[in-house]
Amino acid sequence: MSRTSWLIGLLLLIAVLLVTGCAPKPAPLPAQSPSPAPAPVPMPTPITPGPVPMPTPVSNGSESCAEIEAKVRQLETENQQLKAENLELRSRVAALTTENQRFEAENQQLNNDIAGLTSVLQNVRSVVISSSYTSTLGELSKILNNTSQLSTFITGLPHLPPLPAALSFADINNAVMDARTLRQLLAGLPDLPPPGWPPFLPFPAALLELDSQRQTFIAMTEWMDNLQDLPTFLQSAQNLEQFRRNIEGYLQDVQSTTSIANDILQQLGSIAGR
Repeated sequence: MSRTSWLIGLLLLIAVLLVTGCAPKPAPLPAQSPSPAPAPVPMPTPITPGPVPMPTPVSNGSESCAEIEAKVRQLETENQQLKAENLELRSRVAALTTENQRFEAENQQLNNDIAGLTSVLQNVRSVVISSSYTSTLGELSKILNNTSQLSTFITGLPHLPPLPAALSFADINNAVMDARTLRQLLAGLPDLPPPGWPPFLPFPAALLELDSQRQTFIAMTEWMDNLQDLPTFLQSAQNLEQFRRNIEGYLQDVQSTTSIANDILQQLGSIAGR
């Protein structure tokens, strides 16, 4: 093993020597000539400092700056104008908003009024179709007819004589009211003879006569049951002629009021489509 390693090493040494001996030798370098000495560098000539010349202004540049400034001012003016227009538009929008709100409120009020009128119309129709409406028209017609007849009767009366001295319609009214009060008192008295009186015992004839007169008075004054105080405008009459004129005026007022009420009911019927 050691001999083989020596042989391999010897062969490698021989090969290296052969390769080294067969390589071409390098050519000799040419001789270099000596470099010349550098020339001395001249020193710069000192320059005396003087004023620096300013650049000459160009007229075209100056005009451009003026134009730019003018445009800037114009833009600022237009900007102010646009701001003013913007404020005016905002004011108009606010005014239109307020006007719109007012219109909405008015529209709501109109709707409420229409609803109220519709309700009234429904109530009118319910009144017109009721029996009381027809009966009221009939009563008004009767009143107009009766007052017309009374007015004709009062107008056709002859000249009435004056009242007796120291007598007025107020006195007559008081006397009638006193008579009505007396009638009510007499009507409340029991009949004679009283109940339970013995039939074999005669009742006093004078008391029976008074009771007969009482019953006669009650029968003759039956009309006083519904009699009321004479109205003031009739009590103030100084004579029968004035009394008649007051009655005529009263009847005319009743006719006028009744006619107006009748016209109103007729109009309600027309509104309700009757």
